[in-house]
Amino acid sequence: MHHKKWVSMSLSSLAVVFVSFFLTMFTMGTTYALNHSSNITSSETWAAADNPHIVTTSIHVYNSATLTIEPGCLVKFDGGTALFIGYYSAATLNAAGTSGNPITFTSNAVTPAPADWSGVVFFNSTVDGATIMDYFTVE
Repeated sequence: MHHKKWVSMSLSSLAVVFVSFFLTMFTMGTTYALNHSSNITSSETWAAADNPHIVTTSIHVYNSATLTIEPGCLVKFDGGTALFIGYYSAATLNAAGTSGNPITFTSNAVTPAPADWSGVVFFNSTVDGATIMDYFTVE
């Protein structure tokens, strides 16, 4: 009987080890979408490690803030949303992708179509000399 108890304890312990191993294996290195829905009034950076970035409501960048979007970022916009730069006051967009790591702005629809989202809009208070968009695609 003692031997049988040891076998059942070791099987349950083995099951815990396997479950832990598989959970670690399937979640390690996994990144999750980062939702954005707040106006940006102080400088911030959107990292490629947080892809995809989902814009869930239109966002205004102002108050001398710079929004930096790292090379390799995938930014998806929900229906009717936009990114507004410099509407209320000075603002900068730094979206400098590279040839090997471009930035993509696109629809978050299951089946993307023209006019799914409203775009990236620059207003008079955009700091033109500091605003960069390089190696990027707008879909």
